[in-house]
Amino acid sequence: MKLHADQCYSVKSRIAKILAGMTDGDKKTRRIEGLRRRAKVEMPGIAWDQKKLKETWKKFPGLESRCLKIAEIGVDLVEYKKLKTTTGGPVLMDFIASVMSADKGQQGNPSITVEK
Repeated sequence: MKLHADQCYSVKSRIAKILAGMTDGDKKTRRIEGLRRRAKVEMPGIAWDQKKLKETWKKFPGLESRCLKIAEIGVDLVEYKKLKTTTGGPVLMDFIASVMSADKGQQGNPSITVEK
């Protein structure tokens, strides 16, 4: 069952990316229409490299507040993958569990809503 679910997800993701590629502009919500169907394409939000933004914040004092804000804490994925296979004392294990509970999984495929 998992194999079929993965295949369906893969096809759905490819279709969403192809339909999104057929739209124009830079709006978050776009529309596409064919002979029989019309669909709304909602593009995913922009993701930012938190590490690079933090470096930029520190490198340009006085300019950082022009378009940067402190909004979220990022995760170093290389270290995160290492932590998931690490064993240690109770404090470390609580930290690992806490970080793992914040993992929401992949975000980012466009969503397609058939309107007609």
